[in-house]
Amino acid sequence: ENRWPQGARFRGWYGYACVPLFNRIPSVCKPLGCNPGLTGSLRKAAFRNPHGMCWIAPQVMLVADTMNHCLRKIDFHSEMVETFVGSGVEGFKDGDSLSCQFRYPQKLDSDPVNGVVFVSDLNDCIRVVEVDSRQVFSLSRLVPFDAPHGLVWAQHGRSLYICDSNHHCLRRVTFRPPHDASSPEEGSS
Repeated sequence: ENRWPQGARFRGWYGYACVPLFNRIPSVCKPLGCNPGLTGSLRKAAFRNPHGMCWIAPQVMLVADTMNHCLRKIDFHSEMVETFVGSGVEGFKDGDSLSCQFRYPQKLDSDPVNGVVFVSDLNDCIRVVEVDSRQVFSLSRLVPFDAPHGLVWAQHGRSLYICDSNHHCLRRVTFRPPHDASSPEEGSS
């Protein structure tokens, strides 16, 4: 059992997936195999290999529920969990919230100004989720990646920095919001 900042705890052992929850809410550990379409209480939530997370609003976090091929939303105010985007079926499909498909979503970061979340998954692409509409689209058609395993958003430059592991480089994609008619510009560094 490890101590996390502000009294949060993380417990994990083989066969269980755990999410550390902060302050007054205890850690939640449930057996693997939850239904990604299931919504419910934070205390009853189960995740299959949660991998990445980011804030999309005060007290609202998205979690990459990797083995369930979806992103889950945790609202710490209401203490509820729901599937935010993803059908729960492994695949590659852009579209609306519950019909889109991910393949093991992993890393997340958010751009709160433009209301989008960036997601890396094992489809060798970066997926973009519009928070308000819950629409998902892909940057893969514009920029080819091979194992983009890390990403971070830099608001000051409107840039997404990506660890493109199998290309052995870092990439910078200057992002323009989906409602902007121009396309992203890509550069390597």
